[in-house]
Amino acid sequence: MGAQICFPVEYLPLEEAWSLFKKTAGDSLEENLELRPIAIQVVEECEGLPIAIVTIAKALKNETVAVWKNALEQLRSCAPTNIRAVDKKVYSCLEWSYTHLKGDDVKSLFLLCGMLGYGDISLDLLLRYGMGLDLFGHIDSLEQARNRLLALVEILRASGLLLDCHEDRHNCNVERASSLLFMDANNKFVRMHSVVREVARAIASKDPHPFVVREDVGFEEWSETDDSKMCTFISLNCKAVHELPQGLVCPDLQSFLLHSNNPSLNIPNTFFEGMKKLKVLDLSHMHFTTLPSSLDFLANLRTLCLDGCELRDIALIGKLTKLEVLSLVGSTIQQLPNEMVQLTI
Repeated sequence: MGAQICFPVEYLPLEEAWSLFKKTAGDSLEENLELRPIAIQVVEECEGLPIAIVTIAKALKNETVAVWKNALEQLRSCAPTNIRAVDKKVYSCLEWSYTHLKGDDVKSLFLLCGMLGYGDISLDLLLRYGMGLDLFGHIDSLEQARNRLLALVEILRASGLLLDCHEDRHNCNVERASSLLFMDANNKFVRMHSVVREVARAIASKDPHPFVVREDVGFEEWSETDDSKMCTFISLNCKAVHELPQGLVCPDLQSFLLHSNNPSLNIPNTFFEGMKKLKVLDLSHMHFTTLPSSLDFLANLRTLCLDGCELRDIALIGKLTKLEVLSLVGSTIQQLPNEMVQLTI
């Protein structure tokens, strides 16, 4: 999963942790003689980490004593974790909160958020990727997808697994232009606590459908490993990479995100031949004038992001007959090619 990162974390003493837990789950805990001792033990399992306390408290609020007891048993039986930045008890708390999210769609969105770097997360990106991955189920319009995304984000906010971010931190014209669908939303960005993100990535890396995030990866160290062949989601940050291999054999891959600030990085024409199940492809801010010819192999592609690309010829896109989302924000494309009429969506 790339380099491990250690995060400075503030831990609360038990008295303050109990106060935060009560404030989140409801002060009536103090008066419930049957529930109070169980709740105190649950707080102890959170080991003073505020994000764990809040997420567990929100998940257990208004639940029965039996549910509280079951939660305590599960938290106590946590498996060891190899994430150096996250205590095993904290991992257990956050994994429990994830497990008890209601619905595969909201769980998938949580894991997707965990894959998207260490900054704030654009709702616009979540919409593009979510539509490509069919995360929102049966929808008939972009507006329905948008509304479904906002509903799922609110569930994760309410659970404490996603946080609000300050809108005034985003003053980039491209970011604002790409968020027009969310002009009436309270916030066009969300963020994820660093510890929660590491837990999300750990969960996502497990079988049967591993996700992989590689920071500043060297392809010679990884491209032929079993990890790459089993992955369903790959995000690569290629700051130090000057040349990509001729291709990656990833038969089950559904999402591929490539990030590079190297203007000389070249994508070989054969690069995508081994990714025939790919649904989401993001090559934003890559420097190439024509698309790699192997895009022709991506018959299942539904989302293609080419933001900020210096493109001249995108006629190949006309062959992507399942394409639903095409983003060209900030690209040099002046006019769409005639081949676009071949797309039925």
